[in-house]
Amino acid sequence: MKRILIAIAVLAAGCTAADSPSAPAADTRDGQIRYETTMCFGTCPVLDVMARMDGTVTFSGFRPRVSEGDAQVTETYQVDPAVLKQLVSDLEEGGFSALLDNYNGADVCPQLATDGPSKIVTVQAGSIDKRVNYYTHCWGFEDEAKVKAMLAEVERVLMIDEKTAAYLPTDR
Repeated sequence: MKRILIAIAVLAAGCTAADSPSAPAADTRDGQIRYETTMCFGTCPVLDVMARMDGTVTFSGFRPRVSEGDAQVTETYQVDPAVLKQLVSDLEEGGFSALLDNYNGADVCPQLATDGPSKIVTVQAGSIDKRVNYYTHCWGFEDEAKVKAMLAEVERVLMIDEKTAAYLPTDR
């Protein structure tokens, strides 16, 4: 019994040593930015784009197409890390962390229609650890211009339109 207690004490001490102040903590300031879109009832692309702060971007996407069959791709490309850091800084200054988590539903959207995709941005970099889900057929809410401007900037920096057109062309 004494050996079991000693073993438990040694294991417990080993577990807490990693949590001690002398252990190096992971630097969450390096972080990542994730951009996603959801499916609609048509040919909207479904995207999952992950940008690491070192500039590596992984673009995964799917687009249903009528005549040519569905398009699907996963591609990796580079974005200037300084541009990503500036994006995080702009989002911090613009109040990204203060946005609602969800812009969807009658309680948030004075005007709401069906059959639209959502755009979801998750930022875990700098001082931000936040996920914002914006349903694209939600209109007339207080922060609408701010949300759309921040999404547009993320899309610009990650080259969403350019990569979607190149990798997932529509057949219409």
